[in-house]
Formats: sequence, C-alpha cells, structure tokens
Amino acid sequence: MIGGNLEFSCGDDRYVRPAPVVRGVKVTCASSGSTDKRDWDALVDTGADATVIPEDVVKALGMVPYDHIGAKGFDRGGMAPAPKRPMFHVELDVPGLGKVPLNPISAKRSSVLLGRDFLGKLMLLMEARVAKWAAGTSPW
Repeated sequence: MIGGNLEFSCGDDRYVRPAPVVRGVKVTCASSGSTDKRDWDALVDTGADATVIPEDVVKALGMVPYDHIGAKGFDRGGMAPAPKRPMFHVELDVPGLGKVPLNPISAKRSSVLLGRDFLGKLMLLMEARVAKWAAGTSPW
C-alpha cells in the first residue's frame, strides 16, 4: 500500500527550474508475488511516460515478462517502429512511501527510471525555485 511522504531535491544547477530529473532515490524491486528483492538506485523523470527497470534487475530476480510493448526514448525519434520491450508485474518499495505496484518495461540502463506511471499514483508538490519535491498519498 502506498502511504507516507518522501522529500527529495534535484541538486543539479545545470537545469532551468523545474528540473526534469531527480537523482539519488533508492528503491527496492521485487517481482509481484515474490519474496526475492533487490535494492537499486533510481531517478525520477517527469518527462518519461513509463517506468523502466534495468535488464540486470530482471536477470537478478528471474523475472518473466507478461507482455511486450513498443517503446523508445526521446532520443530515438524518427519514423522507425518502436522496438518491443518486455513488461513485468513489479512492486517497488520506496522509502517513505511504501510499496507501489507497477508494470514497467525493461531496458539496458544502470538505474531504475521512475516515470509518470509511478508519479501518477502520488500527490506531488514541487517547489520549482529551489528544485525541491515532496511526494505522498492524496488527501482526497
């Protein structure tokens, strides 16, 4: 169940506020219904439609995809068809928030990317002037 609060900041002055990416978040990944889990670094990307887990997480946890979907990053535009990516049933345990059920895709990357499918499950408060964010459950 999702509950609680989490605060984090961008800490990167290269971006005009609000910062598009927040680094330094830690998550625990587990395949839904499994007790095997792994801690992983994550970043929050407000421009990403979907959460992406590293292929190393998939291998470490022996995850089996339930479907495949076409997906490509912003830098892979053009008219080429989107490559098919495997989708998984996952629970991410986020300190301060609890367990968040998601259906991420996997790709070659070094950290978990938390996209808008994750953010959409939360109530967010962003203080753009100082790139501080707070996440919690909705009071409504």
